[in-house]
Amino acid sequence: NVRRLRERVTHLLRAGEVTAAAKEACSLPYIEAKLRAGLARDLVNEMLLCLPGLSAAGRSEEVGVVREMRLFVARLLPVLRAAPHRLYQLCSQEPDDEAAWKALQAYTGP
Repeated sequence: NVRRLRERVTHLLRAGEVTAAAKEACSLPYIEAKLRAGLARDLVNEMLLCLPGLSAAGRSEEVGVVREMRLFVARLLPVLRAAPHRLYQLCSQEPDDEAAWKALQAYTGP
């Protein structure tokens, strides 16, 4: 449901659930769904919107993860737009200490 994809993170942020919003925005299934729906720019902006709330809450580790994931998506945006299914492969090619690789390792699949 595209409407749900457009509003999910925004609703969590408005509800004060900043950590949940950041976790959702950086989850690989959510990223893939946004890419497949053609909402890549929205995704990058949602990640950016999570940063002030996380910083205010003193969640420095989460701030780092969101920044890394945002940079990963932004850097590979042309490839990801053309081939959203390559998200997992691209994550696997990141260095072991990067958020994208760690997200892939934590992903258990459907």
